[in-house]
Parts: sequence; structure tokens; C-alpha cells
Amino acid sequence: FGVRASAGAGPAGWLHAVALRLDPSSGSGQLILAGRTSRLPRALIDGLAGLPGVHSVHLAATPDRSSYPLGQRIITLAGPPRMAFHLAGQRFLLSPGTFVQPSAAGAELLAQATLDLLPPRIGCLADLYGGAGIFSRLTPKRWRRALVVEENESAIADLRRSRVPRLTAFGVRVEHRLSQIEQAAPDVVLLDPPRQGCKRGVIEAIARMRPATVVYLSCGFEALLRDGKELLQRGYRLEWLRAVDMFPHTPHLEIGVRFVPAAR
Repeated sequence: FGVRASAGAGPAGWLHAVALRLDPSSGSGQLILAGRTSRLPRALIDGLAGLPGVHSVHLAATPDRSSYPLGQRIITLAGPPRMAFHLAGQRFLLSPGTFVQPSAAGAELLAQATLDLLPPRIGCLADLYGGAGIFSRLTPKRWRRALVVEENESAIADLRRSRVPRLTAFGVRVEHRLSQIEQAAPDVVLLDPPRQGCKRGVIEAIARMRPATVVYLSCGFEALLRDGKELLQRGYRLEWLRAVDMFPHTPHLEIGVRFVPAAR
């Protein structure tokens, strides 16, 4: 069996994209197809599932081709719905709709950089745009309690299944939970927003909470400049910066910055 690739905005073709997410520790991978409809021959699904190293096969059905074809609604065609990924010596069961970094080596470097940026002792950690709570789950011995806010349904479901003690997960946009975050009185805020950065009002609200440490992870330099400048204007100073070349041979960097209150 074969499928024809789609092209542009026209109706021709079925296949928009193919993604293979590998865990180097196990050699297993999640194969994700992005196609125009959810109809696919069973024999083709079985053939793909039988390929060496393929742990499971999934499908994101969307009528139109786009620059990001893997939407939140992904159905499992073959194999288990979640797969184990290993990072910084820990094992995470993740769904295909949950974000993972495209480079395993880069993800390890970014995880270590983030652990270096976070303080060794934390009363309350607010992990915002937190995905499946990877960084909170890597640091449970540092914090007394944590809250993770993430709008991606797949990621927050994976986090809730992990049943981390003393951690509360909110499946909602960060800007819609600012009052609850403020009530938690976090002394450390970890921000890992999408490339566009934080929505309007988020940085203002965080500065009003006056946490002792703000760690900002950025894959969009312009957003970091904008949000970082606002933190500086609202009484913080840049204390430490780390960069990871997650996308070699491109101008993109993953940058981690630690902000602390400026001396008065």
C-alpha cells in the first residue's frame, strides 16, 4: 500500500507529514502520521507497526496542510498510547501529543542547564507552560510543593497519570490561572513559553508576585528580549544565562536565563 503526499492548500494527496520520535535509551520510537482524514488501510497500519524499532503508530487527522501538522487530537492506530522516554536519568511515559525536544542530546543539555538555573531549595515552584511537568518531576527533592500550568491536554494528562506527590496540575492557559498562581505565593517561577513568549499580562503578574527567582527558558530570541526587558523594568536583574544549540546549523538557540530581584 502507498499514500500520496499532500501539496499546498489543494485537496490532492493524503499525507501531510511523518514524525518519528525516538528514545535513544531503548531504541524505540513513536511513529506519527499527519493525514487529511482518519481513514487508512489496516494492512498499511500493521506494516508500519511491524517495522524494526516502531513501538506504536499514531495519526493526527487534519484536513489542511500546515507548518505544524501534529495537533492535540492524535489517535493511536497500533501499539500502546504512551511510550517511555528517558531524560536526565529518569523515565517518563509520554503520549505522542506531548512535546519533546527534537534533539535527545540537546534535551539532556537543556535539562542540565535548567537544573543549574533552579535554586537547590524551593518552597513553592510554579512551573508555567510546563508541558508534562518534566522539570518539576526532575526536581521533587528541591521543592515542598509545585504547581504546573499547561494548556496541552495530552501533556497535562500524562502528568496527572504520573501522580507526583505534592504537585498540582492545571490544564489551562497560564494567563487564565494567574490569580491561583498568585495565591500559591511561589518563591520560584519557571517559564517555558512557546516561541512567541508569554501572553500580555503574564510577566506583569509574576513581577507583582515578587518570587525570589524567575527562570525563563526561551526558544524565541525576540520573545526573550521583550519579556526579559519587562522583567528588568519591573524590578528584576539578569543573574545568569545558559544557551544550548538545540538546532545546529540554524540561528535558533534554546536560552535559559535566571532573574532575581534587583537590589533596592
